[in-house]
Formats: sequence, structure tokens, C-alpha cells
Amino acid sequence: MFSSIKWRFTIIYFILIFVALITAGIFIVQAFEDYHLGTVENKLNDLSQLILPKIEALETFNPDEIQQIIETHQGLGFDEEIYVVNNQDQIVASSTETQSNIASNILDLNLLIAARNGKSETAIAAIKNYDVRTMDQSMPIRIDESTVGILFIRHNLDAIYTTLSKTTMIIVRAILLASLFTVFISFLIAKTISEPIEDIARKALLLGEGDFSNKVDVKSGDEIGDLARIFNVLTDKLRYNINEVFKEKNKMETIIEYMNDGLIAIDLEGQIIHINAKARILLKIDESRRLFNQINEVLNIDEILENETYVGIQNIQIGESILKIDYLPFEDDSENNIGIVFVIRDITEREKLDRMRKEFVANVSHELKTPLTSIKSYSETLIDDVYDQEITKKFLTVINSEADRMDRLVRDLLQLSNFDASFADVRIENNDWLVLVENILLKLRPSYEIKNQRIDLKRKVNETIGQFDYDRMEQVMINIISNAIKYTPEAGIIDIILEEDEEFFIIKVIDDGIGIPENELKYIFDRFYRVNKARSRKLGGTGLGLSIAKEIIELHGGVIIIESTLNEGTTAVIKVPK
Repeated sequence: MFSSIKWRFTIIYFILIFVALITAGIFIVQAFEDYHLGTVENKLNDLSQLILPKIEALETFNPDEIQQIIETHQGLGFDEEIYVVNNQDQIVASSTETQSNIASNILDLNLLIAARNGKSETAIAAIKNYDVRTMDQSMPIRIDESTVGILFIRHNLDAIYTTLSKTTMIIVRAILLASLFTVFISFLIAKTISEPIEDIARKALLLGEGDFSNKVDVKSGDEIGDLARIFNVLTDKLRYNINEVFKEKNKMETIIEYMNDGLIAIDLEGQIIHINAKARILLKIDESRRLFNQINEVLNIDEILENETYVGIQNIQIGESILKIDYLPFEDDSENNIGIVFVIRDITEREKLDRMRKEFVANVSHELKTPLTSIKSYSETLIDDVYDQEITKKFLTVINSEADRMDRLVRDLLQLSNFDASFADVRIENNDWLVLVENILLKLRPSYEIKNQRIDLKRKVNETIGQFDYDRMEQVMINIISNAIKYTPEAGIIDIILEEDEEFFIIKVIDDGIGIPENELKYIFDRFYRVNKARSRKLGGTGLGLSIAKEIIELHGGVIIIESTLNEGTTAVIKVPK
């Protein structure tokens, strides 16, 4: 019962009020006592100031005269006891009968000694052998500047302390009555405080069980009422936040389930908490086998848990796929590791691109090294030795040729760099495809006539006007036709056909040259790729022409297709939107 907040409030209120009443009662009794004792002391002072001057006015210390003075004042109605003591400790005069004339037997010795030493003092004392308290005062009697005796006045305090006892009893009864009343009032007050709190507690339990429909009744405008209002507000906010958490949870589950990366979460006991669909696909999970065993074979979970290496990265290969596994721990509220999350990424394409980048750098280095070696060798020869004019001219011709080769390579690389950085653009204008091809054939005539090749231009369209960038498309056609000339033997035939469909203008370049192996066709547009590397370099190619051509065609929104059969010939098909 007393663990209830209601009774705790009641007891606290009772203790506070009870202590306050006791303290107040003590102060009242003490003040009452101090007041009456002060009054008695003042009376003693007044009486001594009334009697002492008359005694000191006597010519000699005459006991009879002193007794007469005492009796005179006693007749005025004073109820104090008055004693006069000589220097021999004898009572020579008094207002009452005494059992002994020896002062120290019935009077306070300390006060007597103080008076003999010329000091006036007042003190409360108890009379020997009697349960009586008195207030005593002693004063030295001086005649002719010498102490001849002591004036001792005593006031009985029994009446005062009797009154104080009665007063104390009245205060105690009042305190007890007030305490009972306080308990009753405190209980009522505590009840008004505890009932709303108990109501909030009941509603909080329901809230903990997921019931958000209950509201606390607000019955006051005080702090308890504010607490009830706040509880209702918190209930609404909690309901809203839980709904938001559920939405976020569903959203996160959806994101995790359909993310491009695989995700697996396990606890430190090796139990799988979550695995998304992408992880099953990347790890090629067989549903007929135990899930953990399959994952453990790939990710080495047992080893990770045993060594407690909860953070790491590893690359694995499954079939033709290369997977990157990142894993790290997740923690509870106390920052203790409770599990591990594995993120699985398919980096097959990235590894392929990285390999292509490395090959690209190696190819560039190789392509630059060959002409640079030639230039350096011929230059050193010219510097070290003196030849006749004909040999010098021959060496310089080789150096110039290699420099031109390097210039073509650098120019092609810069052009591809512009394509990659999206700096390149096309200037689309109305131009004539037939005129373009005829001008290119005119420029390339020396190349195919020296090999006794025949180029037939076949027009299967009436309208050859289209929208394209003349200069860039000229670069493409020169590359395609010159390749056909290079790789077609002497006396070979090259057909150039102009066609169209509903959407595209089509140019086909067909030769009966050496052709390309089928397994190498998929690499034909890769940078620096050559089917026959030695022969391509001998013919002056950089290995970038088809890559540049493909970029230009795609800038026009078109496509380029290479079809070939080894030792039978090659067909290049260019499609550009009309």
C-alpha cells in the first residue's frame, strides 16, 4: 500500500506539516519562556535598583536598619525573597524566615562569590532539596567605596513553568489534531494528483501494447493537466512516427530487395538474417541446397567469425563474373557488434574496362615507342657521322615519316579524348552523299590505281541530299574506303552502294580482300585493335580509325556494322538518319 504514490504524497505532506508544527510549537514555548523570564529579570532589576541605593545611603552597615528597609518594600506587594549577607557569609536581614543564617547553605554560592568580587549577576537555579526553580540576582553593597555585604534577591519561577507546561500541552494537542487533519487533507490532495498519473500509467501500458486509441482525460490546467496533454500529443506523435518507421522499413526492404548490389546480413552465431534477390542471383544460389552452406563456401563466413575479422574486402570469381565483397559489422544500442553485413557488387564490367585501360596505355606506349626509336636512331646517326647528301636526305625522310605517324596518332588520340569528354559536336547541314563519296574517290585514286583495283559506285536512290557534318563524315568514309583499299589485294574489286530505307540513308563498302576472322569481329571497334598488327603498322595505321568512325557515326545518331568472312572479303554498312 505504502509503495503507492498516493500514500507517499500523504506521508510526505504529513511529515512536512508535522515538522513545521513541532518547530513552530518549540519556538512558541521558547519565546513564551523567554518573555516571562525577561519580565522576572526586569522586576529583579527594578527591585534591586529600588532597595540597593537606600542601603548604600546608610552611614554604617546596620542590620536593623537594613531589615527595616526590606520590610518597608515588602509592604509594597513584592513577592520576591530579599536577603542581605555580610562579608562573613551571614544573613543579617531577609524578607522571609530562614532555616539557616549561613548564606552559602541556602543561596547560590556562585552568585555570592561574584558579588563579593564586585560583580552583579543574575541566574536561574534550583533550590537544594526542593523541586523549585528560581531566578536569583546578587549585587555588592558598597558603603564608603568598600564592599560591606551582598544584596540577594530571589524570584520563584514555579508559576511561570506551570503555565509553560499547560501551554505546551495545549500546543501538543493542537499539533496532534492538526496532524490528523493534515493526513486527511494530504490524502485528498495526493489522490487528486495520483489519479491522473495512474490513468496515464494505465494508458501507457496500453500504448506499449500497440493500442494508440486511448487518450488521457485532461481535468485541470496545472502541471498534471499539462502532463496529460503532453501524453496525448506524444501518443499522436508516436503513432505518426511508428507509421513513418513502418513506411521507412517497407521502403528500405524494397530498396534492399531490388537494389543492384547483393546484400546479406548474418548474426554472430552464423544465422542468416536477410538475403536479397540480387545476392541470390550473383551467388547463383541453388534453392535445393542449404542456404548457409552455399554462402559459406563463397564468403568463408566460418573463418571470418572465428578470426573476428568483421571488416574486410575480397574479390571472388563465380563463372565468368567477378564479384567484390565488402563486409563490416553492425552494432546494437550499446555499440556491441551483433552481426555482419556483406555487400556484393558485380565488377565484371569494371574489371574489363580496367583491363582495357591498361591495354590502351600499353598500346599508346608501344605505338609511340616505335617511331620515337626510329627518330632517335636516325638522329643519332646523323649527329655522329657525316654522310653524303643523298643518305642524309633518306634519313631525314624516314624521320619525317615517323614524325607524321606520331602526329596522326596524337591527333587521333586527341579526337577520341574529345569524344570521351563530350567536347565534340557535329555541325549538321544539308549535304550531298553522292558528292561526298565522289570527292573521296577522287582523293584516293592514286591509292587504288597503283594496286590496279576497281571501285564501282552504285546509286540505288534518287535523292542523295541528307543532313550531316560534311567534314566529319568525310573522315569516316576516307577511313572505311582506305581500309578496303589497304586490305584488298591487287586487281581487287570494291563496291560502294548508296541505299536508303524509311529512316536511314545507307552506305555499303564491300571488298573482296583478306577479311577478318569471325572471333575477332567483336573487337574491331576497340582502340588500337588490329587483326594483323604487323601488317597494319606497315600500312601506316594507328588502330584508332574505326573507333573514331564509330564515335562520329553515333554522334549523328547512326550505326556502323562490319560483316566479314576470312579470305572472302569485308562489308562495312553505315546507317545515318536522313
